[in-house]
Amino acid sequence: MIGNIKRKTSFILTLVCGLFVTYSLQADNAKILFLTKEGTDFDVVYENIEKQLKDKFEIVPFKTSKETKYEDFLENVKKVDPKIMIIMDNEPINFAVKYNEENSKKIQTISLMGLNLKKMLKNNQNVCGVAYEVPFFTIATKFRNITKSNVNNSVVFYRGSLFEDLINETKSQLAVEKIKLDAIDVEKEAGTSVESITEYLITKGFEKAQKSDVVWMMLDSFLLKPDIIQKFWSPLANEKNKILLTGTRALVNPKLKLATFGLSPNLEDMAAQISQQVEVILGDGDTCKQVGVENLISVHQYGNSVMFEKHSLKASTDEKIEILE
Repeated sequence: MIGNIKRKTSFILTLVCGLFVTYSLQADNAKILFLTKEGTDFDVVYENIEKQLKDKFEIVPFKTSKETKYEDFLENVKKVDPKIMIIMDNEPINFAVKYNEENSKKIQTISLMGLNLKKMLKNNQNVCGVAYEVPFFTIATKFRNITKSNVNNSVVFYRGSLFEDLINETKSQLAVEKIKLDAIDVEKEAGTSVESITEYLITKGFEKAQKSDVVWMMLDSFLLKPDIIQKFWSPLANEKNKILLTGTRALVNPKLKLATFGLSPNLEDMAAQISQQVEVILGDGDTCKQVGVENLISVHQYGNSVMFEKHSLKASTDEKIEILE
């Protein structure tokens, strides 16, 4: 009797170990189709992810551009037959969403460096990733801590069709710090055309922003068109002397004379975050439904030397911040 129990126990352990080894070997041999994009930031993230995963998985890069079509994507998927995909930028991410909607064989996909991913991928069971935007809550509180400035009232101009959920979440976060956010839906106020929104910002926007301590310059390509920057954002920052806060280093460039302060994703840490998601999906057997869209775990802090001087701001020595000259 005891001998039978021992033999059964030994068999079960052998079976479990065999399955574990087989699964590990499958994970180690897995192909990853990696859709990259031209650009310095994209290259930094790709190189770091590739460095962290190349010893365990076979990474097949596919560089996309504005000309890349869904058919090109399908051709690469068929050729590579990946276990998982890593995809940069919104349009290629849409390809993966469409593919998993139309095909019975799902491919778990990790997305990054796309805007508004939390809304875009809400309830998606096959596409997960890391949100690219730095939360305004983090930007505002970091700015307050670093400069010892009063940040009691803030304002943002946004498009409700895309960012309503984000705005509501941000308001709740800011309320904890007793910071009020006056959120102005430009589509509700002026319609959806570039012309009508630009006109609204020029005629009403300056007045709306006047009572705020800071203005949140959202990363919405529609509201950052050159014409809107020239006619609204630049005069707001200069003639109207408003402090603009943003979520990208590019807009803190002193030559632009736009944002006073900004946070940008720490690209190396974001790469590590993505690599970890790959590990838990291919190694631990988790799914994108379990992973979801995570927030960034690390950021860099930037100050605009021209705008700091304009507003008589000084950075606390307790905080690590790069003042751009």
